[in-house]
Amino acid sequence: MSLQQAFPRQLSHLNWQEGVQNLHKRLAYQESLINMAVQVAVYALLKTAIEAEVLVSHDRHNPSPFKEM
Repeated sequence: MSLQQAFPRQLSHLNWQEGVQNLHKRLAYQESLINMAVQVAVYALLKTAIEAEVLVSHDRHNPSPFKEM
């Protein structure tokens, strides 16, 4: 007689519990990857906005005589 035959409910519960734990681990890992991707995207957007503001601000305070031509 195997363990599966002797204790079918206990083993199926352990397998189910192990499956749930593995699912939670995978979801947590995927969530951390998504969080990192969002942080990188926000950083890139902010950096671009700051660089654009610096360029616009520079043009406002130091007008080029060549732009009027």
